[in-house]
Amino acid sequence: MPPALRLTSASKPCRDRSPAGYGAWRVGVNLALLALLLLAAPAARAAPVAILAFGDSLTAGFGLSVETERVSVPAGESFEVEVQAARREYDGPIHLGLIGLPEGFTVTNAVIPAKTNVVKLQVTIPEELALGDLLHFGIVGNAMIGETNCLARASTLPALRNLFPGLRYPPRELDGLIALSVAASKSTEATSPPKKRKK
Repeated sequence: MPPALRLTSASKPCRDRSPAGYGAWRVGVNLALLALLLLAAPAARAAPVAILAFGDSLTAGFGLSVETERVSVPAGESFEVEVQAARREYDGPIHLGLIGLPEGFTVTNAVIPAKTNVVKLQVTIPEELALGDLLHFGIVGNAMIGETNCLARASTLPALRNLFPGLRYPPRELDGLIALSVAASKSTEATSPPKKRKK
């Protein structure tokens, strides 16, 4: 037989599970939550609200894309990447930047002017990089649309579709990534699709 349960002075009574007791308990909890909301409401109204939207083109009001998914350039030199914008009810300037790279990189021509849909972003890599170094980076654009600071990452799907011609939907994990390799000669061409073998 199982041992008998013993009640000691340290035992805590269970909450009343009867319908009447449970209903009263829920009413008390709801009243307490309502009081907390009423107390917090003045502070919430007084605090300034900053909105930051980060996501795809539907979130940002514009989309960015590049037709390059890899770049090879010697250390200390620069390369260009053409960035295209697909606008959605926003015609203002879009400021471009790089993510994923260490310090030492400089960017010029990093603004898509108002009512313009394309720009050639110029990037200069530091001289300290060694031959054979491989890095990955992304291009992002931001713009103030109303009171919202909208950010969007440039898609590399045009280049990925060339890289994987047999895939209708290339891997999403690769979208937005650009490989940068330090080489002896410069190359910023998009990857060409593999040639089909003749039977």
